[in-house]
Amino acid sequence: MRNFKTDINGGLPIVLNDLRFIHNGILEAFKALMSSYGVTDTYTVILSGCERNSIGGTTTISEGYVSIGGELCYVPTHSYPDPGMGDHEYWIIDPTFDPDGNKQFQNFAFNDTYEVRVGKVNVSTVVPSGALQYSDTQTIFEIMRTSLNIGELNEFSTGIFCFKDIDGFVRFSGVQTLSSSTSITIGTVPLEFRPGSDLRFQTIVHNGSDVSFYNIMVYAAGDIHLIQITANDNSGFAFPMEQIPIYKAS
Repeated sequence: MRNFKTDINGGLPIVLNDLRFIHNGILEAFKALMSSYGVTDTYTVILSGCERNSIGGTTTISEGYVSIGGELCYVPTHSYPDPGMGDHEYWIIDPTFDPDGNKQFQNFAFNDTYEVRVGKVNVSTVVPSGALQYSDTQTIFEIMRTSLNIGELNEFSTGIFCFKDIDGFVRFSGVQTLSSSTSITIGTVPLEFRPGSDLRFQTIVHNGSDVSFYNIMVYAAGDIHLIQITANDNSGFAFPMEQIPIYKAS
């Protein structure tokens, strides 16, 4: 750890190299923390936010933070036209200058000294050497899950996830929109999330004053079905996947 000693009496002279020493110490501390998860300077990692959404021909990256090449960067919300055929979306560091840092030096020249380096997603037909595409970027939690072996997460249907912990127990999250059909196929879980034999659970769905009973079928082949027992119309009602009991994968 770098430590700039400021507790020595006698009139300490402070020069630019001192500030650089402090700055590099902060960078080293962050790199040391990230290294505990196997993240090196070659990684680009989403620390928070930075979610991608496409509406009406415009792609938007939400606000968040990202580590690019060992540098911690704020990511402002930014948008760009939806990429076309052959386009690639990849991370860059976009440097700008805060005007408050425009200072006059002793040689009377004015120079920008407050550099603001933010992370952004750029679009081009060619990915620069060393840049990572957005679609290949992991979040810090995904890296932690792999590094610490704390379980496996899979989005097996749009917005619906199954998670298997280190003991092999599977649980679900997300929301399934119900329809007038008496049998709904939610999706098919991957092989490593499947039970050794067919499972049947029963659950209750409250839709206003109506109460409906459903069988939840989790088949050894991986399919998950909701089968309505009562005859109420629950079209558009949201069924929380957390109502599926925990089971152990085979």
